[in-house]
Amino acid sequence: MRKESLIHKILRKLGFIKDIEDDREFKMEMCKRAIKANVCPEDCDICAWDVKGGASYENH
Repeated sequence: MRKESLIHKILRKLGFIKDIEDDREFKMEMCKRAIKANVCPEDCDICAWDVKGGASYENH
């Protein structure tokens, strides 16, 4: 997953966006469901399993 950007940190501290940990948990759950349903695009930049890093999904 991507690291938290400076703008994201500032907005979170000001209270405009929720905590990034909550966001990561939501994204991880979304990715799990997409992989389980075989609808994962495998090119998103929010994937909890870093698809671009060469992870294999053959056993999921």
